[in-house]
Amino acid sequence: MTLGNQTIGQVNLSPVPASAPRAAKQQAIEGTWHGGRVPFGYRAVSGALVIDSVTGPMVAEAAQRVLAGESLYRIRTDSGAASSPPTDAHGRTGHPN
Repeated sequence: MTLGNQTIGQVNLSPVPASAPRAAKQQAIEGTWHGGRVPFGYRAVSGALVIDSVTGPMVAEAAQRVLAGESLYRIRTDSGAASSPPTDAHGRTGHPN
């Protein structure tokens, strides 16, 4: 998808503050992951995010269903998420907070 002569990935939605460290600025410009909590549906491999083979397709399906107009409650109950405890990036169960 393009916006003017830029693709969506190239559009700078929020400028990097001048006070940000140089490495963080460069990572933001390149669009690379700079650490922190790994998003559900991804894995961290050698400092980069890659789509997880188990949870990635679940996220893609849920996103498609939301865009098709289904309720989040229906998607959650259909997925069986209510019956399985949440896990973090390290496979630990329980609430992340």
